[in-house]
Amino acid sequence: MANSMNKEQAKQALKSGYGKSKALLNDKDKLDIFLRGLERKIEGIPMIGKELSIIPVMISLVKNFAEGKYTSVPYGTILAVTSALIYFASPIDFIPDFIPGVGYVDDMAVVSFCLSMVKKDIESYKEWRQANDK
Repeated sequence: MANSMNKEQAKQALKSGYGKSKALLNDKDKLDIFLRGLERKIEGIPMIGKELSIIPVMISLVKNFAEGKYTSVPYGTILAVTSALIYFASPIDFIPDFIPGVGYVDDMAVVSFCLSMVKKDIESYKEWRQANDK
C-alpha cells in the first residue's frame, strides 16, 4: 500500500464527496450531528499537524454558513470544505486513520488540496470571525 496521496488523487477524493456534501448541507439536523462528531474526533487526536489545524476553522465556517450567520462565501467553497470534512471524518479511506504514523497523511493531502482551492474564502471568513468575535 502506498503511504502517500498525490494531488490528482486528493482532487478525486474531494470531488467524490460532493454528492454527500450536498445531501448533508440540505439536512441541517444531520449536518449539526456531523459537525459535532468532527469536533469530538479532533479532541481525540493527540497531536494535530499544521495541515489539519485548519479543521476547526472549516467546521466553524460550515456551521456559520448553515446557520445563516455567514453567507459571504460561494456555495462551491462550502461544498468543497464539507467534502474535505467528510473525507477527514471517514476512518476508512485511502490510508485508514488507525494506521499509526501515516493514518492521517491522506487526510492532510485532501484538506491541503481543498485549502489551495478556497484559501481566499477561508481567509475572508477568518477576518469576519475575528471582527465579529466568533
